[in-house]
Amino acid sequence: MLNLKHLVAFFVLSTSYPFTGYTAEVSKQQERDFKAYLGRIATAEAIADPIQRCIAYPDLPGIIWTEEHIKAHCQYHHEQVLSFKNMQELAGKGDFLALEATFADYQARHERDENQSEIIHRAYEQIRTGEAGDLTAAWLAHSPENAFAITARAEYLRSMAWKARGEKYSADTSKQRLKEMSIIVQQTIPMYQKAIKLNPELLPAYIGLLNIAMMDSEGAIERQAREQGLKADPECADLIGNILTSLKPRWGGDYKEMLEFTESTVKPSIKNRPLNGQYMANIFEDIIDAYTSKNSDDSALIHAISEGLKYGANEDLLEEAESIYDKTGRNDLGYMYVAQVVRFRGGVKEDYNNLGSILADFEYYPTALKFFEKALELKPNDPYAQFHLARTYMKLRNYDTAIEYAKKSRSSPIHRLDSQLALIESLLRLERWDEALPEAVQT
Repeated sequence: MLNLKHLVAFFVLSTSYPFTGYTAEVSKQQERDFKAYLGRIATAEAIADPIQRCIAYPDLPGIIWTEEHIKAHCQYHHEQVLSFKNMQELAGKGDFLALEATFADYQARHERDENQSEIIHRAYEQIRTGEAGDLTAAWLAHSPENAFAITARAEYLRSMAWKARGEKYSADTSKQRLKEMSIIVQQTIPMYQKAIKLNPELLPAYIGLLNIAMMDSEGAIERQAREQGLKADPECADLIGNILTSLKPRWGGDYKEMLEFTESTVKPSIKNRPLNGQYMANIFEDIIDAYTSKNSDDSALIHAISEGLKYGANEDLLEEAESIYDKTGRNDLGYMYVAQVVRFRGGVKEDYNNLGSILADFEYYPTALKFFEKALELKPNDPYAQFHLARTYMKLRNYDTAIEYAKKSRSSPIHRLDSQLALIESLLRLERWDEALPEAVQT
C-alpha cells in the first residue's frame, strides 16, 4: 500500500538526479509515431457524437487507462446538459417547473447504481457566474422552498464571494476584499444548509457548503459538510475532488490527511465510480505544482507525473507534463499531452491554435480548421487563428476563404506581413490582378 513515506521517497528520487530522459532531438521514427498519433486524433475528431469522439482518442504512449475510466471521464465532460441559455429561456417563460424537473432528473441519474452520472454538477457549474444573478433570483422568488432553486442561488453567491476575494492567497489579499467576501459567505452558508435539510441527497449543496466554508475559514462547518456529504454519497466524484482540495496544505490540511483519505475513500470508490481514478493522483499534482512554482528546472518531474497519470486522466498533471516537454524541446510529446486535455475538458485558445497549426503542418486539414474555429469561438477575431485559417485554406486551394481570413489577420502587427503575402498570393491564384497590385504596393 502506498504511504506518505513511499511517496516522499519517490518524489525525492525523481527530482534528485539530472534529467536525461528526453532531448530536443526528435528521431525520424519519433516523427513518424507523432504523425500517426495526430492521424488518430484526426480520425477521432471526425466523429460527431462528443462522447464517442472522446472515447476514440488515442491514449498516451506507455500510459494505459481502463476502458471504464475513459468512458466515465468522457461522459462526465461531454454528456449533454441543459445550457445556461436554456435555463434563462425557461426562466424567461416562467417555466420553473420544467427547470426543476430537469434538475430532479439529473439528481436521479446521480443516484443510479448503473450508468451513474455526475451531470448535475455540470448543470450547477454553469450557474456559478456573474451572469446568473437575475436567473437565480427569479427562480428562488418563484420556488423559495425548492432545494434546487436555493442551491442555484447559493452557487451564484459563491461565485460572487470568490470574485470579491480574488485569486491571490489570503496573505496577499486586502482586508477590504476579505471583508466583502465574508459578508457574502455568511449570507450563503444558511442557504446551503437549508437546501440540505430539504433535500439530503443533493450533493452539490454539500460541495458548495464545503467550498464556501473553506473560503472563510469556517472549520467546523467545513468538517460537517464533508462528513454529511460522504454519508449521503461516499463515492461522489465532485465531492471527493473538493475534499481533496480542502485537505491540501495550502488550505490548512497536510499530505498525510490527503493520503489517508485517498487510501480509505478514493481507492475503494473506483470499482463503482471509475471516474474517481483521476483523484488518486491529486497528491502528486499538488506536490508537483508546489515544486514547479519555486523551481525553474522542473524537467525531472516528468517521472513523477507519469507515475501519477497511471491512476487516471488527471488534467492538471497532463498540463504540467505539456509545459515540461515544451521546456525540454520535445514538442511532439507536449502536443500529445495537450491533446488529452482537449479530449476531456477542452482546451484554452492557445491549445486549439497550437494543435491546429501542427495538424495543418502534417496535412490533417479538416481537424486543423476545426481547432482554429474553436480558438475563434473562445476569442473572436484572434489574429493567430485567422492567419492560420488563411494559410490552411490556401493549402486547400480555397482562395476566396483564404482572402477573407488574411484580410482579418493583417490588422495584427505580428501577422501583418505574412497575412498580406497570403492575401496577395490568393488574389494572384484567382487571377484577380487589379486587386493584387494595390495590395502588393502596400506591402
